[in-house]
Amino acid sequence: MPWIRVAAIDEVVEGRTFRTDAAGRPILLARVGGRFSAIEAICSHAGGRLEDGEVANGCVTCPIHGAIFDLVTGKASPRTKFAADLRAYAVRSDSGEVLVDMSPQEPVGSSAETAEETAPSGARCPFSGAARGIDFNPTAPDQRECPFDLYRRAREEMPVFYSERFDLWVVTRYHDIVRVLKDPETFSSAQSLAVDSSLAPEVQAVLDEGYPATPTMVTADPPVHTRFRELVGKAFTPRRVSVMEPRMREIASGLIDRFVNAGRAEIVKSFAYPFPMEVIAEILGVPSADMDRFKRWSDDMSARFGPLPLDRQIECARSEVGFQHYFAAMLEERRRHPRADFLTDLLNARVKGETLLNVSEMLSILKQLLIGGNETTTNLIGSAMLLLMENRDQYEALLADRALIANAIEEALRLDAPVQGLFRTAMRTVELGGVRIPKGAHLELLYASGNRDRARFDDPDRFEVRRADAFNHMAFGFGIHFCIGASLARLEGRVALETLLDRLPNLRLVPGQSLRHHEHFFLRGLERLELEWAAA
Repeated sequence: MPWIRVAAIDEVVEGRTFRTDAAGRPILLARVGGRFSAIEAICSHAGGRLEDGEVANGCVTCPIHGAIFDLVTGKASPRTKFAADLRAYAVRSDSGEVLVDMSPQEPVGSSAETAEETAPSGARCPFSGAARGIDFNPTAPDQRECPFDLYRRAREEMPVFYSERFDLWVVTRYHDIVRVLKDPETFSSAQSLAVDSSLAPEVQAVLDEGYPATPTMVTADPPVHTRFRELVGKAFTPRRVSVMEPRMREIASGLIDRFVNAGRAEIVKSFAYPFPMEVIAEILGVPSADMDRFKRWSDDMSARFGPLPLDRQIECARSEVGFQHYFAAMLEERRRHPRADFLTDLLNARVKGETLLNVSEMLSILKQLLIGGNETTTNLIGSAMLLLMENRDQYEALLADRALIANAIEEALRLDAPVQGLFRTAMRTVELGGVRIPKGAHLELLYASGNRDRARFDDPDRFEVRRADAFNHMAFGFGIHFCIGASLARLEGRVALETLLDRLPNLRLVPGQSLRHHEHFFLRGLERLELEWAAA
């Protein structure tokens, strides 16, 4: 049996947990009543880091949604039955060391494997969505504005289908998506942000002027992913993020000061875009004078995730290289003159037994934090405000009870996810939702469809700020790739709504406006949202 040394005995303190890796798997060690135990270190519900959770009565509580797990058996508490049991590992101590039995388990859904099967194409595919009238095309104007009818049809008629247009296997049901996200051995994240990984020579030539692309968090699998998650994750725990709230409120109020007396504003440009941008810029130490190009880099780099004309691909590649050189210079400046900030922490970040991050790795992390730290939160604020304006009873409910605002953010994330879906690659042939997925197939997991699945949510198309299980949405993903900035986004969303509702009385939509969403393959956000209110 493959017993692996995971820690020294004195590293595992009574009544506390200790995170380590064994054979590429994150393991949570504990010592309860003098007895050593080991369970999976990632919450089965939404991917929370259990080493950041509270320990009490032989259990650990996930810091994200409060799922409770027994530290010896890995079983989820009946009080939090929304989470599945975690795997528990046999543990022994020998000569001052703790060892864990890492015998392999049968992976999920292994019955359909064949080694060399390849994806069918065109009309020969028995699971062709287009052949059934489910022509998936997020770039088409009608689907960009309202994709939810197509999602519903797919869930009901062909929940896993093949898109010839994009050579994608599209997964639409909640439980099928969760199964994929919780099985990283079968479904790789290496191309999780790309519709198509191929690059035109002209684009590659521009990118060659910068630093090489390096898989880190979103685009890496264990054990590489585990290393980067460990290095960056502690900067974004709920406890550390909460200390930023006073400064967030200053930024939000300062933005509203600029237009509050006008009685009317286009809220995306004047508030939803600059608010999270200023927050993430402060975290990364970007001067306010550089904010405009900071935003342009973010927009261009996120645009590269979807299909683009060649000239636009080249333009976006130039932005990425500009971003790289800018932050490489900032990192070098921090190396010479350290500060108490995130960039200095990144330079010095270390996991036991691992080397420091190199420049390419740090730039990859910063790119993901930049895009994730502003684009998606901008989209969340815009969609939340639109939902409230279109559902006046829910708006009035928040005015009557501000305690509902945190749950309103969860419900907005569920109903109109800023990230409609991300991608995985099948590492072997596998059956999913009754469909045979071939080895090497590229899948898109439609989180926004799973969030409206009747099998998971009652009356799923209704915006309900009192919905008890709204937090079970998958807008932040699930499993080991659960969004590292989820706590930051939730706090920004809550502060944004509280400030807008406090400062702008009797909010309402400006009549006659045309609402449009940005052109993007999987990011969803309003271009504009005109609001008016009772000015003082």
